[in-house]
Amino acid sequence: MALTRAQILNQPTVEDPNQISGGSITLRDTTATPVEISFKVANTQSDPYNITFPSTIGTPGFSGYVMTFSESSGEITGSFGPVVATAAGTDGQIQFNNAGVTGATSTIVYDDTNLVFDLQYDGANNPSFLRFSDDGASNYAQFQAPADITRDYSITLPALVPGTSNNTEAVGYVLKIASHSDQSVVGATTAVLEWGPPLTGDNVSQGPAGNIQTSDNTGGFEDKTAGNYLIYNTNTLNFQNTAGEIQINGELLLNSTTLGSTVLNSSLTSVGTLTALTVNAGIQVNNSITTPTDTDLLLSPNGTGDVIITAEGAAGKVDFQDAQGTPRTIGVTVPATIGTLGYNITLPAEVTTPGDMVMSFASDYSASYIDNRKTVNLVIDGGNEVIQNEPHGSLRFDGAYTITDWYILSTFPYNVPDSFDVVITKGTLAELTAGTAPSAFSGTLSLSNANAASGVTTGWVSNTIADGDILYFEVQNHAAAPTGTAIQATISLTLVPTALT
Repeated sequence: MALTRAQILNQPTVEDPNQISGGSITLRDTTATPVEISFKVANTQSDPYNITFPSTIGTPGFSGYVMTFSESSGEITGSFGPVVATAAGTDGQIQFNNAGVTGATSTIVYDDTNLVFDLQYDGANNPSFLRFSDDGASNYAQFQAPADITRDYSITLPALVPGTSNNTEAVGYVLKIASHSDQSVVGATTAVLEWGPPLTGDNVSQGPAGNIQTSDNTGGFEDKTAGNYLIYNTNTLNFQNTAGEIQINGELLLNSTTLGSTVLNSSLTSVGTLTALTVNAGIQVNNSITTPTDTDLLLSPNGTGDVIITAEGAAGKVDFQDAQGTPRTIGVTVPATIGTLGYNITLPAEVTTPGDMVMSFASDYSASYIDNRKTVNLVIDGGNEVIQNEPHGSLRFDGAYTITDWYILSTFPYNVPDSFDVVITKGTLAELTAGTAPSAFSGTLSLSNANAASGVTTGWVSNTIADGDILYFEVQNHAAAPTGTAIQATISLTLVPTALT
C-alpha cells in the first residue's frame, strides 16, 4: 500500500502485522528495478522517543557538515554543523577513543587544520604507540614518543634508500640526521634524516652510543650475542670481540696492550711514557730529545756495549747548552779523522785536591787531575854589592794569567834580615818597542826587617796578565850598609791561567 502525503502528515504508524520484526518505512527509487532504502525500528524498543530533524540545513558553504543529535526527555533533536569532537577533542577534530569509550584519554586525534594525527598519552602509565601489525595480528612493530617532550619538533624521513634498483648496495646503511634547525626555537625545530653508511658524514656529532653489526657475513662482524660488534658514540669507536683484538687480513693489528708483529713502520710524531725500548738497528732523531724537569736522559750500554756518536761528513759532537733565551753551546767534538788507531779516554774518578786543577792524560789516555798553577821567578843581583834602588829587569808572558800570590826571599847573605820594596809595573810590548813608559801599575812587594816575606795580590791595581804583557821590577827604599845588607834576592809570582769565557 502506498501512503499519500495526507496520510504521512497524519503520522501513520508502521508496524509488522506478524509481530515478528519491527515495522519499517521503505523509500524506493523510480528505476525499472527499484532500489530501496528502509528506515526500521528495533524489534524491541526499551523506551519510546521522537527524532526531530533540523529545521534548516545551514547557510551556504556548509559542505562537510554532519547532522548531530541531542536528547532531552526522550526527544532527540537533530542539527547540522561541523564535525564535533568527543569529550577529549576540540572543534575541527575527529577523535578515535581508547577501546571505543567516549571521553577516554588515550586517543588518536586528527587535526584537519594541520592535517596530522596526534597520538596522545593517557597521563598515567600507558604510552600511546603508532603500531604496525602483521597479517595475523600476532606480531607488530611500533613507534613510541617519550612521556615528556620538552619542545615541538618535526622529523622528515629520507626520500629514497640509496642503492641499485633492488637496494642491494644499501645493506648495512643507517638512518642518520643530515641537518637540523636551531634547537633554541621552540616549535620550529626540524630534523632531516638520510640514509648512509655507518660512521660517515654527520655521525660524528649526532646521537648517543649505538651498536653497528652484521649477521652471518663471512669475514664480517658476527651477531652481538656472539660478542663481536662495534660500539660507536660521539667520542669513541669501540671494537668488541671475544678475542679482544683487531686483525687485518688475518694478521693481528693490535689488542688492548700490544701492537701486532707485522706492524713495522709508523710516522709517529709523539709517544707517551715508555718504560722500556729495545732497538735492534738504530734510532734517528731529527730534532731533539728532551726530558721533564729535574730528570735525566740515561743512555746506558747493555753489558760492555758503548754509546757511540758517529761522524757523518763532519765530526760527531755532543753539545751542552746553557739556559739563556738564546743559548750558548759548548761542544765536545771528535776529530773528523782520528788516525790509524782509536783510543779510549778514561776520566778520573774524582778531584783529589780542590783548587786550580787541570786534567792530565797518561800514555794510556787515563786522566788525572794536577795543579794548574805556575810559578815564575826573577833574581835581583847586586853584583857583590848592596842591592841598589833601581830597575832590576822584566818578564814577558805568553797567554793570559791571574797573579794570585807573591814571595820575596833575601838569598845573600843568608839569614840576615833586610828591608826594601819591589814595585811592579805592567806594560805592553808595543810600549817597549816605542820607548814609552809602562802605562799600568800593578802592585808593591815589601820585605821589612826579615829575610823572607809573602802575600796575595788582593788590592793591587791590576793582577791580570794579557797575552804579550810585560812586568817591570824596580827596587825602592833599600838602605845602605850596615842595615841594608842584601846583595841578592829572589822574587816568585804564582800564576793561574785565565779561564775561558
